[in-house]
Amino acid sequence: MAAGRAQVGDPAAVAHLDPEFVTRVLGRIADRVAEAVDQMRTSRPIRTAIVSDRGRLDPAP
Repeated sequence: MAAGRAQVGDPAAVAHLDPEFVTRVLGRIADRVAEAVDQMRTSRPIRTAIVSDRGRLDPAP
């Protein structure tokens, strides 16, 4: 929500977060997701979408 990728709850609750911190966190999340997907390798490329009960979690392509 702080990165503007989702509209969940009250945006004021994350307004105090430093944008640089948010960017670093999103990068770490992307790295961890890539590691997890890499561990589930298949013999051919597949498209993935990571979702939760609150919506899509991965960056939209």
